[in-house]
Amino acid sequence: MTHADKLFDFPPGATPPIVMAPALLGGPFISMQASAEACLEGGADVLHLDVMDGHFVPDITFGAKMIAELRARLHVETVLDVHLLCAGVDEKIDAFLEAGADVLSFPLETSNNPYRSLEKIRDRGCRAGVAILPATPLSALEELLPLIDLVVVMTVHPGESRLLDTMPGKVARLRAMIDSSSHRVRICADGGVKRNTIGGLAAHGADWIVAASAVFSGGEIAGNIAGLRQDADAGRQ
Repeated sequence: MTHADKLFDFPPGATPPIVMAPALLGGPFISMQASAEACLEGGADVLHLDVMDGHFVPDITFGAKMIAELRARLHVETVLDVHLLCAGVDEKIDAFLEAGADVLSFPLETSNNPYRSLEKIRDRGCRAGVAILPATPLSALEELLPLIDLVVVMTVHPGESRLLDTMPGKVARLRAMIDSSSHRVRICADGGVKRNTIGGLAAHGADWIVAASAVFSGGEIAGNIAGLRQDADAGRQ
């Protein structure tokens, strides 16, 4: 069992431990390896990598080559959580699997055949995720749940950072959907995660938390991760 597999090894319906997934785009790109190592040393469970192509979202970040180089320079057990915010992901999946992604997610809207793309990801031994935009109905996931390990709830509009008021409720409805099924699926909250919002998201059912600026603020990475984890755990009480 790989380190990534262990993060998904819990009984269906059980409450798994919180996963802290710092988004490396929150740190300086020029020293991404150093940022990654600082996050891991500071208590991160996985590293979240947002791949943006300037089409699906306005920004451009990095691609498969950078992820492959980062993969080669980090400890073999490091879990890379790659989120493809790109147009036409069906043709891009192979490159990111080969680059060393351990978890690979994409928004439903970016795939012509999400069922087949999820099958491909899982067949290659990678954990498969689907991202849902604020306007994407949860019903779009029903037929795909058997193939999904992680649902990434975009709690902001892609490319923005303001947590939308309706998203904690959406997380709660997704949690209820998953718990009523026989599937083992984690829920990721991605966007607008701060010390004052993480507790509410965790309370509503998010267990995989992506944070960018809240991790890197002030350069106190270890303290920021510890504080976010503490607030998430407190929100579950």
